[in-house]
Amino acid sequence: MPTIEARRQAMSQVAVVSRQYGSTTLSNVGRANMGGAERYVRELRTESCTPYLIALQVAAVSGKFCLTFMQQFSTDAYLDAFLGELREQGITWEITGRHPMEIASIAEVRRCLTCEALKQV
Repeated sequence: MPTIEARRQAMSQVAVVSRQYGSTTLSNVGRANMGGAERYVRELRTESCTPYLIALQVAAVSGKFCLTFMQQFSTDAYLDAFLGELREQGITWEITGRHPMEIASIAEVRRCLTCEALKQV
């Protein structure tokens, strides 16, 4: 899609269908390649704005898988069920942080990029 608005239009129906049927998504971000600095990295969080009710981002760093579980509602029922499944499979886990997801708007990102560009002049 050539423009951000075209992408937004194309995805607009995904949000409607996702909320209607309770869709989820799993995204494998992949392995981070941080060279020699990797041994100092404890975790890698990847968060993104998504129309899906539940989204799971998977990334790997320092020999660990890092999962970011994002949901658009406040109950812990689905998170608890997911963690229970991991436990049943013998997979140990640690919750390293919880917070409301905050994603900058496109306008904010553009404003920051403009400020950065001006600082370099």
